[in-house]
Amino acid sequence: MLCKYETRRIEAVQEYHVTPIAHVKLLPSQKKRSCTKRELKNKYYCFSYVHKKNKNENGTFLCGSHEATHFLELLNHEDLPLFNPLSSEGTSQSVGEGGIGGASNTRIWNPIAKELSDTINLLIIY
Repeated sequence: MLCKYETRRIEAVQEYHVTPIAHVKLLPSQKKRSCTKRELKNKYYCFSYVHKKNKNENGTFLCGSHEATHFLELLNHEDLPLFNPLSSEGTSQSVGEGGIGGASNTRIWNPIAKELSDTINLLIIY
């Protein structure tokens, strides 16, 4: 899914059910491209999409902070916590750590939910 332009992101939200899945810090030397076709530099969001009329038209896409902020605004969805696979247990629980919006709030995790979230994020990175 291409999302370089604001108008295309608006159309995407109108045509598809778009859901944020993860907010992930890039690993050193990891290379990924966003839905704008640009190389991601530091962190990215992963979104899933399903066409509203044709459920067989679905998938995932990655985007950088600028596009993700716009998608989250269009979806009226709050930021997801930044997952850094190389950080210690304490740091990976902070919300917005250098992320979209810049707020630094602490999220209290149920241990099982935290483990599931970390597993999903690791699968996305892989």
